[in-house]
Amino acid sequence: MDQNTEMLDFIYKNTEMGLSTLDRLVGIAEDDHFKVALLTQKEEYRKIFAEAKQLAGVELEKTGAMAKFSAYMMLELKTLADNSPSHIAEMLIQGSTMGVVDMTKRLKEYTCASDEVRALAQKLLETEQQNIETMKGFLR
Repeated sequence: MDQNTEMLDFIYKNTEMGLSTLDRLVGIAEDDHFKVALLTQKEEYRKIFAEAKQLAGVELEKTGAMAKFSAYMMLELKTLADNSPSHIAEMLIQGSTMGVVDMTKRLKEYTCASDEVRALAQKLLETEQQNIETMKGFLR
């Protein structure tokens, strides 16, 4: 794979997992203000996901069923005892922080990716950083 395809594949899978996770969390969340924040994040991921798919011009590999199932089960276990906005926000901050680290590394590694692909990667990085800031407001 060339650097453009590899970067787009990472963006695609990252946002796909984010969309899946947020779908489930919107169903779990009971606080309306928190749900709006989750839906806002979901919309940002949806836009980036669609742009990655469009830029690739080829079918990108979806996240494997086992990885999705594992993430789903972990999410269920972590929210079973505590589905408060604070607890969910903490989980999302941890996930977005991993996303920031991974995307920062990839931006430094994939220097030959096109400007358009790097701009989308930067957009995802900034989205993750904004998600962290938004979720901080729900911590108690």
